[in-house]
Amino acid sequence: MENALESLSKEDLITLIRQKDTLLETSQKHLLEKDSEILQKKAEIDKLRRMLFGQKRERFETSPIQLPLDFGESLSEQEIKELEEFINKKTEAVKDEEKKAPRGPHPGRSPLPKHLSVQEIVLEPQEDTTGMMLIGNEVTDSLQYEPSRFYIQRIVRPKYAPKAANLLDEPVGIVIAELPQSGFAKCIAGTGLIAQILIDKYCDHLPLYRQLQRFKREGIDIAPATMDLDIPEQREPLIPDNLSQ
Repeated sequence: MENALESLSKEDLITLIRQKDTLLETSQKHLLEKDSEILQKKAEIDKLRRMLFGQKRERFETSPIQLPLDFGESLSEQEIKELEEFINKKTEAVKDEEKKAPRGPHPGRSPLPKHLSVQEIVLEPQEDTTGMMLIGNEVTDSLQYEPSRFYIQRIVRPKYAPKAANLLDEPVGIVIAELPQSGFAKCIAGTGLIAQILIDKYCDHLPLYRQLQRFKREGIDIAPATMDLDIPEQREPLIPDNLSQ
């Protein structure tokens, strides 16, 4: 090989070197194209993986009827101006049609429930109505809400004893009304409150700790352990064990 190169002339050596450089450039260009193709394929594979295994908001499926978005980059200034004029004409035509179209009667408001009680407020005019005659009433109804209220139910049972009985000794014949059974022994909460707590938790899905926050807003401080929130405290539970499960 060395003998063959030595036998070549200067012009032949220059030609051979140029051919070698051209071959190297072609090979390098081919490698760059391959690298670009590999990167593109990798990006497509990553996109397909997100579509198959990613979350729903990360998935993307191209609709066959969806056209690519064009924000006017490929339009000339004249074409953009003509497009704006066309849109303005269409907008004015739609507005004119809406003005000419007859409007139907308003369906009116939905009727208020008839089973609700009515709190009537009469507002008399500030002017002097002496000597005037009432000709009618202008009635305006609105649906209002009054937050539920807490109250203490105190049961007082008078005790009676015979007049001849000696109260210092063991009393006999004492008469007293029987205490109504609430259904929950040693429970300070009434049946109405327990029913509301259970409805809020199991029907309206309102956690007990949020109910406690509502109680605090009303100035009623109930310990979490009393609401059976697994916090140790020496108190009787507000909700009986057989209902808190």
